[in-house]
Amino acid sequence: MDFQPQIPWQQIRGFRNRIAHDYMNIDLELVWRIITDELTSLASAVAVLLASLPPTDLGSSDGF
Repeated sequence: MDFQPQIPWQQIRGFRNRIAHDYMNIDLELVWRIITDELTSLASAVAVLLASLPPTDLGSSDGF
């Protein structure tokens, strides 16, 4: 992903997969370190990304 290249998007995706599929072997200290050290910069990057997207019509329905 080219957006916010300082954010390790591939690692984030891999970590999500690990949590979802290998949850019995999660390193809780690593999870805590990510939450305390990395989450603020990730949240800021996601906020910038969301702000750059075109608005959507939340009132419309596509059948889902």
